[in-house]
Amino acid sequence: MTTPFGPLGETVYNRTYSRDMPNGKKEEWSDTVQRVVRGNTNLGAEHIATYEKQRLTEMITNLKLLPAGRHLWVGGVEGAQHSFNCFVVGWSEHYSDHFALVKNLLMVGGGVGSNYSADLLKTLPVLASNKVELQVVCDSSHPDLEEVGPQALRLPVGSEVFRVHDSREGWCDALTVLLDTAEKQGGKLWLDVSDVRPRGAKIHGFGGIASGPGPLVKGLRDVAEVLNGATGRQMNGIELALIDHKISEIIISGNITRSARMNLMNFADPLAEEFVRLKQDTADHWTSNFSLEVDDQFFQLLDEGDPRTTDLFNEVIKGMATNGEPGFVNTTLASVGERKPARMCNPCSEIWLESDDGAAEACCIGSINLAAFEHRTPFLEPELKEAAQLMTRFLMRATYAD
Repeated sequence: MTTPFGPLGETVYNRTYSRDMPNGKKEEWSDTVQRVVRGNTNLGAEHIATYEKQRLTEMITNLKLLPAGRHLWVGGVEGAQHSFNCFVVGWSEHYSDHFALVKNLLMVGGGVGSNYSADLLKTLPVLASNKVELQVVCDSSHPDLEEVGPQALRLPVGSEVFRVHDSREGWCDALTVLLDTAEKQGGKLWLDVSDVRPRGAKIHGFGGIASGPGPLVKGLRDVAEVLNGATGRQMNGIELALIDHKISEIIISGNITRSARMNLMNFADPLAEEFVRLKQDTADHWTSNFSLEVDDQFFQLLDEGDPRTTDLFNEVIKGMATNGEPGFVNTTLASVGERKPARMCNPCSEIWLESDDGAAEACCIGSINLAAFEHRTPFLEPELKEAAQLMTRFLMRATYAD
């Protein structure tokens, strides 16, 4: 069939959302739509009428409705119903609570937003005074041995080793062990990556191809370097944001999509001046969007001519004009009508979410293409009302699925 995409949309679809089918062919748009509608309507606790399935299929096919990319990629795929698009992750009593959760969510293709302001980091512990010494072991027959880099092929007698399981959980566990070692005692940590599938192997379920153990090992070494620069004290927001970036660099979601994140810091934070300059070199922190958190107090100080606030404002504007970042997010306005003050948002900043005790709240989004409804009074048009109802029901089924 002829797809309704323009050139850019067709390129993105073929690169990211067209999955391999059992017959060895790649999906066409009609195949993807049928898979997504089937997967979503099967989530319903009640019987979903044939008419609803037909109308969803028609409207998504013609781009009148469009579920978020998460649905297009894994909707209807057995064992891979990751239907949430983005999350926010806060801070609790251990570093691994945050970072392992971020890694897990990025590995299922979700975007993650976090706020690195000092007032939100008070529960974090002091790191051990000893540096962590990361040692990597890999079987000499592993195809990606050279990519693993400097290593020991044999363990010293009596050494304990953590064997990394070849799974998403295994990669997250390896990060957790590194973080907990740095937090509790430091010293040598032996990791064995021999079981990690080689680069180019197929990833079943989520889809795509494996990156091999090389990126994992490099990322863990990068994280260890940041940790070792903060021994004997609590890590600050700049260091925490850097670790999240290093984690994101590890993750190429099945070599299909890269990690998406949002970094926020309040204007009153002592490190705010450094924070707003972190992306002046666009090779740094390329996995994340950056925005300065502002509120009514910020604008009051700006109106009063407060020197620090004025300098921060000008620095952000300079960054916007140079490479588009950082931005501003106004949490006074974002908090209107919310149960709690809004402090964290998804990577695109249109959804404000809560995070208690480090847990992640998710957003589940979809779109209605108003331009596809060519009527003078579109909000009175029955088909548009039907579209809104269909998209809402689609997202409710996804939100309340297992």
